[in-house]
Amino acid sequence: MKKTAKLTIFILFSAILFCGIIFTNNNNAYAQAAEEREKVYLGGNPIGIHAFSPYFVITDFVNVVTKDGSFSPSQREGLEKGDVILSINGQNPNDIKEIRKIIAENKKIELVIRRKGEIRKKEIEPVIDIRYNRPSIGIMVKNDLSGIGTVTYVRKDGRFGALGHPISDQNGYSDIYQTGKAYECLIFGFNRAKKNQPGELIGQIETKKPIGTFDSNTISGILGKLFTPPTEGTLVETAPRTDVHPGKAAIYTTIDGQDPALYDIEIIKTSEQNEEKEKSMVIRVIDKTLLKKTGGILQGMSGSPILQDGKLVGAVTHVLTADSTMGYGIYIDWMTN
Repeated sequence: MKKTAKLTIFILFSAILFCGIIFTNNNNAYAQAAEEREKVYLGGNPIGIHAFSPYFVITDFVNVVTKDGSFSPSQREGLEKGDVILSINGQNPNDIKEIRKIIAENKKIELVIRRKGEIRKKEIEPVIDIRYNRPSIGIMVKNDLSGIGTVTYVRKDGRFGALGHPISDQNGYSDIYQTGKAYECLIFGFNRAKKNQPGELIGQIETKKPIGTFDSNTISGILGKLFTPPTEGTLVETAPRTDVHPGKAAIYTTIDGQDPALYDIEIIKTSEQNEEKEKSMVIRVIDKTLLKKTGGILQGMSGSPILQDGKLVGAVTHVLTADSTMGYGIYIDWMTN
């Protein structure tokens, strides 16, 4: 029997929790652009994401048990959690096995690291771990991350946009995670929002077979392509940011299974933005059903389409920690550049 790998949701929200077309000032240009707006398939369905980095990040230190005591050589030499390893003895290893091989074959290890934007070099002497009879420098590293979010739209050729904000690791790094795979995802529950604590979607990712890849991790979300372009679904026209206004709107999102539903919201405020930015609009959930079930916006809803006047105007990106009925959205202009 085939076993389905399951991954518990990793939260892709931070700070205020994470839950385009450039126009000129010419009115005729606005009118022409509006007429030429493309139609895309509406998202709203959950998606699993597994991102990869060409570099390893130090996540923790491990004490190496030696005949002279227990310690981490890397920590002794001043390495820190969150350091990005750019090279090891001039090499760029692809996996842990390659790192161990380099350490085993060299008496000194030179690490080129990035820390807070600065490039530094650290030289470390491996020591023999008497438990395993092999050399070690006492670090734990990782070069990938996984999580779930929501698809915002899919173009007819299979190109899609999701999340509406970048994915990042616990250190806040997003630039090193530019590529990865996309998977089907099933939402099987959620933790309801509480006072000063937003709720979260809980889902499992089908990791056996990817449904697509992504090639960009940007300020306005994940951009990628499905292996099989859609042939059916709801086609909706995108609206320029200049058409978005305070008032009634809706979000299209999934809180159970894989089937999204519409929920009423209000756009409280819109921002004038002439370049790609986050937090384009302030939104509030007013749908009684959604409020009763979830308490408002949940972590994991990032990317949920925002519809106004029958058009796709943006996506949910953040939830306010102090009030889960409110959050932020990003203009669809920035997600369809």
